[in-house]
Amino acid sequence: MKSRKDAVLLLRAIANYAGRPILVIGREHPDEWVERAGIEPDEYIWLTRVEHRKAVSPSSLHVLTGKVEAFLKGKPGGVVYIEGVEYMLFYSDFKAVAKFLFTIRDMAIMENAHIILLVDENTMSPEQTAILKKEFEEIDVEDALEKLMGPALFGAIPSEKRRGNNASPESPEEGSGAGEEKAEESGSLRREEETEERK
Repeated sequence: MKSRKDAVLLLRAIANYAGRPILVIGREHPDEWVERAGIEPDEYIWLTRVEHRKAVSPSSLHVLTGKVEAFLKGKPGGVVYIEGVEYMLFYSDFKAVAKFLFTIRDMAIMENAHIILLVDENTMSPEQTAILKKEFEEIDVEDALEKLMGPALFGAIPSEKRRGNNASPESPEEGSGAGEEKAEESGSLRREEETEERK
């Protein structure tokens, strides 16, 4: 994925509607990430070299691999979201980071889980980007949301195309019960239309 806004929107849908456990690997302090994203992941790994109970050094790819493996085995069907790939590349070469990503991708396949990467292609060469794209397909967020929640409920969730200019893409209201109420309203309208057609 290229957009953090889209990634957060998708994660909220996964947390609120799919009920899948989520592991986040990110660069922000855990509390800051939760506040900005508006969701509480089941586990959070902070990519940093400072001492913290949730911290893992970005150079310790073997430690990260072990933590992801433990999460996936303990919570089959879970989702691992990573938004610190570029930071890992400051401390390890691309080959090592790619091996880490491919290893956890294979683990996810074995555990019926999912890996979501947020990657800025401008920080990598075209060749490196092409290698990642061979292993990780680009996510169409609208399509993914529709598959997760169905068309009626999906229509109640704002996307970049539906959202007004003043709306906050990371407002806490997204993923709340408001979407469900709108979905119920649209269902009622559909039933009324069908009744009219039968007459």
